[in-house]
Amino acid sequence: METRWVQGGAGRLEVKHLAANRASTRLSGGGVGAGKGGLDVLLVHGAWSSSWYWEAHFMPFLAAQGFGVTALNLRAHGGSEGNFRWASLADYISDVRHVAETLDNPVIIGHSLGGFITQHYVNRYGARAAALLASVPHFGLWSALPRVVIGYPGALFRTLGSLNLRGVVAHTGDARSLLYARGPTQADKDPFLPALQDESIRILLDLLIQPVSKPWPAALPKLVLGGSQDRLFPPAAVTATARFHGTVAHMIPTASHMLMDDDPWQDAAERLSDWLRSL
Repeated sequence: METRWVQGGAGRLEVKHLAANRASTRLSGGGVGAGKGGLDVLLVHGAWSSSWYWEAHFMPFLAAQGFGVTALNLRAHGGSEGNFRWASLADYISDVRHVAETLDNPVIIGHSLGGFITQHYVNRYGARAAALLASVPHFGLWSALPRVVIGYPGALFRTLGSLNLRGVVAHTGDARSLLYARGPTQADKDPFLPALQDESIRILLDLLIQPVSKPWPAALPKLVLGGSQDRLFPPAAVTATARFHGTVAHMIPTASHMLMDDDPWQDAAERLSDWLRSL
């Protein structure tokens, strides 16, 4: 795994890169992988996360299939510089732009908040193709907000009561129930939980007030994936986003919002790989 640095609007952005396995027998015709004439795959992580989400599984898998993959850390995430306290949607889109400009007409793949950023980025700057994985719907957080208010009122009131403006999640136990589908006793993803304290409240406000106003062009190759047991953005929200962008949603059986160790992340990675080979 190679670490690169790109100058962004708020400081240096840490970028992880894994070169394609050129010996792969699954390379498609015309050559695949980063560079002119191939595919530059750019991965955008979600809230309370970093490129670590991609490094753990997806990057090695896609590289083994013959794709060169790049994952950025948004400002103040991972090793990237900048301040996230009031980081906005426009700020994160700017981060993606600075990294995308170093690539050759990249394919953008976004997870969760990264998918919402990707939708806005592609409408503004274009892309060779784009994919959404367990993404915030095009209409933002409005589908998740009622479930949080009704199902997890304690977490909501604790957050508001503590005026936790730096980290918007005041109680990680409640967050765990939303992010992980199969009960709160799981331990394999718990190292992820401390990061739930670190995210800008401004970005969550933007998720409510800045829906995606126009669908992607009909000619743009696109893929929309969701988890059948995602409590945060359930199948109905995934289907609505796919319909909005003029494509069909593909659901990963038994998958929750965080496709990691105990989730069928391989199924999602295989679907992404098949789609990339079709481009």
